Amino acid sequence: MGRDFTYGAVYGAFIGGIVMFCFASIERQFENIIPFTENVQEGYVNPSRLEIKLEDKNNDKKYETLLNYNGVSYLLKVDENSRPFVSSYEIKPAEMILK
Repeated sequence: MGRDFTYGAVYGAFIGGIVMFCFASIERQFENIIPFTENVQEGYVNPSRLEIKLEDKNNDKKYETLLNYNGVSYLLKVDENSRPFVSSYEIKPAEMILK
């Protein structure tokens, strides 16, 4: 009985650790989800309509941070005091000049 009890205890602790790890992982995934917001105060951005992504818009091999709100993209930048601000932008197609 001693040896079987030891194996059972070790096996049970191992399975319990895996289960606890899975629950902790699932809980961490839900921390980053923005809940559905119905009553956002007037004048404030609805967080469920925000999307932030990185893209190289000017092809300089460095990423720019883009903030997309309601289908419109803005540059998300910081000023000299490290305060964030949003700036609109436009992309002009390259011109081909014939000689």
